[in-house]
Amino acid sequence: MGRSDVQEAVWRRSETRPPPREELSYFGDQIVLVPSRDLMGQFSRSPNGRYMLVWSDADQAGGRGGFRESGEGRYLLLDDGQVIVEGGLQRLNDGKVADNGVFLLNDWLFSQSLHGKVCAFAADGRPLLAHPVAANLYNNGLSADGGFAAVHTCNAPTDDANRLMVFDLGTGVLAAKFTPEIGWADHYAFSGPDRIVRLGLRDGGQFAYSFDGVFVDRAAWLDHGLATGQLMVLEALVRDAGGRIDAALAVRMAPGLERALAQPNLHSSSRARLLRYRAEGHEAQGEAKAALAVYEEALLADPKLGVKRKISQLRKQLAD
Repeated sequence: MGRSDVQEAVWRRSETRPPPREELSYFGDQIVLVPSRDLMGQFSRSPNGRYMLVWSDADQAGGRGGFRESGEGRYLLLDDGQVIVEGGLQRLNDGKVADNGVFLLNDWLFSQSLHGKVCAFAADGRPLLAHPVAANLYNNGLSADGGFAAVHTCNAPTDDANRLMVFDLGTGVLAAKFTPEIGWADHYAFSGPDRIVRLGLRDGGQFAYSFDGVFVDRAAWLDHGLATGQLMVLEALVRDAGGRIDAALAVRMAPGLERALAQPNLHSSSRARLLRYRAEGHEAQGEAKAALAVYEEALLADPKLGVKRKISQLRKQLAD
C-alpha cells in the first residue's frame, strides 16, 4: 500500500481473525510499552475506556526524538487491548481518542519552521483531517463522540498565531478560528448542535465560546477571575473601563487584587502592575496618602513602571 503524502499514515488491520490482546507494561500513568510492536510511548484512553492511542515522537531506527530533520514517529490504536491501526507521522504529540475510535494527533513536523499539522483518523485508520498550520501547535482537544476537534496555536508572526481552531471531523472543514480572550486552555469540551466549544482552565473554570468567536461566558469568566485573583482578568476590567479606574471599579477589583498579590512566586513586573491598580483605586476614592504609598511600593517592584510623575504630583498635592 502506498503512503499518502496528505496524511502520511500506514495502517494495518486483520480481516481474517482478531489480533491477540497485547501484554502491556505501564511506567507511571503516562507511558506504556507495547512489546509486540516494540513501541514505548505516551498513551491516551477514550472516555469509555474501549480504545487506547499510543504514540512516540521518536525515530525507532535512529533512536532520535525531539527536533530533527528526518525519521518518523509512530502511533498505534488499540481496541479492547488489540492493535487495530499502526502508522507514522513526522513528530507526533498530544494524542486523543474518542469513544468511537476516532483519534487526533498534533504533528510538529520536521525542521525549525513555525508550522505544524493537525491530523485526525477514523478507527480503521482512514484520514479525516490533515490541516497545515503556519504556527507551532500548543495543545488540542477531541469531543467524546469524535465529531469535533480543537487545536490552539502558539505565538508567531503569522495569521495562524495564537488562534483556537475548531474542526468538524464529519466534513473535515475548519468550523471556527479566533483568538480567545481567555488565553490558552488546558482542555476542551464541545456541543456540536449548539456550535459551542468550552475552554477549561487548570483551576477548574470552564467557559463557553460560540464557533463564531463570541465569548458566551465572559461575565462568568470575569467573576471567576476576580474570585481567584487572576491578573489577566483584572487587566480586562481596566481595558473595559478605557484604562481608567473609577471609585466603583476600585471597589469591585479590590478583593481580586488582594488575592492576586497574595499569590506565591509572583513576578516583580506583575506585582508592580497589580500595585499600580491598587494605587489608582485609592486615588479614585480620594485616598491620596494611601495611593502615594502604594505607587512608591510599585516603583520599587519595577523601576520602569512609569509612575514617577504620578508620585511627584501626589507628593506636591499632600504637601500643599
